[in-house]
Amino acid sequence: MGDIRDSVDKQLKERSQGICEACEKARATQRAHLTGRKQIDHRTEVYDLAHLCDECHDLLDETEAGIRFRRLAATIISAALK
Repeated sequence: MGDIRDSVDKQLKERSQGICEACEKARATQRAHLTGRKQIDHRTEVYDLAHLCDECHDLLDETEAGIRFRRLAATIISAALK
């Protein structure tokens, strides 16, 4: 379920304009799932993703604050889909 279709990748890149959506300074080079791939029960959509630089992606995946933020984002996305 976590695979990213070409059309979704295109939407993500259009939304970010190639700039990291977290720090808004660096070039966005990575697509980060806000909702973990294992928790997604639908096809990955653009609202499941953030377009990030390497540093921000590491912060999101590897720090306590980043992990808490991802959980919050997943909760918000899930509630919005219901």
